Amino acid sequence: MYSLNYYIEKETTKLFETLGAFFAFSNKQVQEKKKEGIKYFNMGSGLICPAENCDQLNESFELIHNEGIKKRVQHIGVDAIISYEFYNYETAYTYEEEDARNALVDYIEIFPELFTEEKINQVFQKCYNEAE
Repeated sequence: MYSLNYYIEKETTKLFETLGAFFAFSNKQVQEKKKEGIKYFNMGSGLICPAENCDQLNESFELIHNEGIKKRVQHIGVDAIISYEFYNYETAYTYEEEDARNALVDYIEIFPELFTEEKINQVFQKCYNEAE
């Protein structure tokens, strides 16, 4: 089963290349990748972007992210996505549902009629039962 990253990776990489953004986790990496005369901004999690392109990066990434969610829902379905997050966060072992539920927030925002509290609870219960 594919994660959301599978659906957005190519477009995200193309966006970063187009806007001059890159990942760097040390000053040395920043120095190696930055271009002379361009002011950069650290966007968090190691993402460095030319300051003039930050707004465009955020807006475009949100569109790519949302489109990826739509494709993933269409491709694998609601139950599979909810189950994936349940198992991804090892909910059956920890009995802590918060992280798995937080991973579904964007899906709920885009498809509130599909990712209802009732549906999530139903799929989580099925997963708990299968894990016994």
